[in-house]
Formats: sequence, structure tokens, C-alpha cells
Amino acid sequence: MSRLEPHHIANIGAYLRCTEAVNYDDHAVALLAGAVEGDTQVDTVRRAFEMVRDRYPHSCDAGSEKVACTASDVIRLGHGLCFAKSNLLAALLRYHQIPTGFCYERVCRDEGGFVLHGFNAVILDGQWRKIDARGNNDRVRVYFTPARDMLAYPPDATAGEIEFPGVHPDPSPAVMSVLRAGPDVSSVILKLPGDLPPYD
Repeated sequence: MSRLEPHHIANIGAYLRCTEAVNYDDHAVALLAGAVEGDTQVDTVRRAFEMVRDRYPHSCDAGSEKVACTASDVIRLGHGLCFAKSNLLAALLRYHQIPTGFCYERVCRDEGGFVLHGFNAVILDGQWRKIDARGNNDRVRVYFTPARDMLAYPPDATAGEIEFPGVHPDPSPAVMSVLRAGPDVSSVILKLPGDLPPYD
């Protein structure tokens, strides 16, 4: 977790906007956002995090080849890769005017090499707190613990894994292009970069 930098405060509106990927103006997304509203901001974040983590499994865990891209896609298909699930979590939180951004790390592929992994950061109590709603399985266990970052894959520096600095207001354009191109989850995974390409 990290303190909020001054330029983030100046650009806070960028972490609240509705976009093509973070489309909380979609009826299904708005309905789901209403369902996760809690009595406090922290409770709303917890409910949204757990909803995206548990109700919408990672596409690989679901065994589906259909590719979700936007927040509404995840609801429609019932699953998504980490990047699409990040779009959904951002949409649910931004609907409630909770600033939410996008973070990335380089993790090891099972077959060797590296692949990009995406998750979110949310502002709570003036701090960016990282939350990863990838979805639990026999190798991943992430629970809502707002006093610390919640990562599905804590980076192993000895293996060359790294967490890229910064909290971005928008998902990576390069990653979104890969998701849009599809045509299936297997192809997307093969085409995903191993490092975070520069934002255009």
C-alpha cells in the first residue's frame, strides 16, 4: 500500500470515470453495483471484491474459451481473465464514486517465461490499497484484508517476477487490444506480453 501522491489527487476524476471497458453505465453493471452497496465505503469495497472474486471465476478456472473484455462482458459470460475482472471491479467501485485504478505485475508462466497479470488499486483512507479479485483456487487464496495489499501472486524477485510501479486510471491499451482480438482464451494467453508495454 502507498500514500496518495499529489498528482493523483489532482487527477482523481480519472479514477472515477465511466469508459468503454469500465462501463458502469451498462444496466447489468449498474444493477450489480447496487447489489454490493454496503453501509460504509470499506464494506462496499469488500462486497464488490468478494462478488467479483467468487461469482465470476477466472476463465481458466471456468474452462471457457470465450473472451470477456469489458465489465459487462464478464457479467454476460459469467467469467473473465484477470484483466476483464479488473474492469468489472473498477466499474462496481467507480459507480459508488470510489476511486479505483489498474496495476500490473510480471509473473512466471507455468511453461516458462513471463506473463502479465492485472489487478486493481482502490483509495481507502487516503491510501492506494491493492486488491486482486482474480479468484481463489487450489493455488490462489486472497481474502479482503484492508490493512494490507491483497495479491493473488506476491512477486518472487528471485524468479524475476516484479510489480510494476504506478496506479493507472485506465487498463493497459496493449492488453485490451489482445483481449479484443481474441479469438479465444488460449490465443489471448499466448499473445499476452510478459512486461507492461508503454501506455500510448
